[in-house]
Amino acid sequence: GDSDVAVNQIGDSTITLSSIKADQAATITVKKGETELLSLNKTAAGWTLASGHRADAKKVEDLLKNLADAKAEERRVNLDQLSTYGLGDAKLLTVVSVGDSGGKELARVQLGKKGPDWGSAWAQRDAKQEVLLLNEGPLGRLVDGEFKLKGWLDKQPAKTEATALSKLSISGELQVELSRSDAAKDAGPALWSNAAGEAMDTSKVDALLSHLSGLYIDDIASAESSPILTLTAVINGAGKTMVLGHSGDKDWQLKVGDHAYKVSENSAKTLRNKVRELLGQAALD
Repeated sequence: GDSDVAVNQIGDSTITLSSIKADQAATITVKKGETELLSLNKTAAGWTLASGHRADAKKVEDLLKNLADAKAEERRVNLDQLSTYGLGDAKLLTVVSVGDSGGKELARVQLGKKGPDWGSAWAQRDAKQEVLLLNEGPLGRLVDGEFKLKGWLDKQPAKTEATALSKLSISGELQVELSRSDAAKDAGPALWSNAAGEAMDTSKVDALLSHLSGLYIDDIASAESSPILTLTAVINGAGKTMVLGHSGDKDWQLKVGDHAYKVSENSAKTLRNKVRELLGQAALD
């Protein structure tokens, strides 16, 4: 009966589930049964999702930190009730796997169900008949596929180091070519000017760059959109193109390089107004 499922009785030992050096990790996958829920890859520019969209570096870092020394407590339970914990059957398990750049698996952790207390999860080692309690942490939060893929996105993909910017071209509904001769690291005396060499209001350029850099995205965008504004920034000699567009009255997106993200109508309008303000145009309603 239920008395066999002694979830609150700590066993005799602590088990190490994984032990990796975080800097060796190049891939992370999370599967529930045969379904792949998350796939992360380390590139020269940082961690990306399978789609190529930038991943939240802090979130990946926290997960790897957890995996570097993941421990669980052994529980004394009736092993014919493994399914109570979401264990014992490959179809029930959430499997987290970490690989290095050569494709070698560095860690593999098998997770069962949540709780009963929020913040804890059950686990078992490969080919072992056991029930282990994993405490709160990034690893435990991957259980049951409850997490949303969009939660792993870099929420500010247009973030740029404004002090390293030397050129900004804007085209579309409004057009201007901005440059500054000296993109000083301390953003010192370098002033922005337009193609005609006329000085631009630095505070307005900064306000535009600040909004673009801090623009929060909502999710991955899949529909094609009609471009409204194209901004190309030159940072340390390399170009970065960001296109604001819409695929419906209220469906706005920002494309950074080849990858599109959904943005709110309000964020899109503010960005457009920052450009209008810079060029002395009246704000949109």
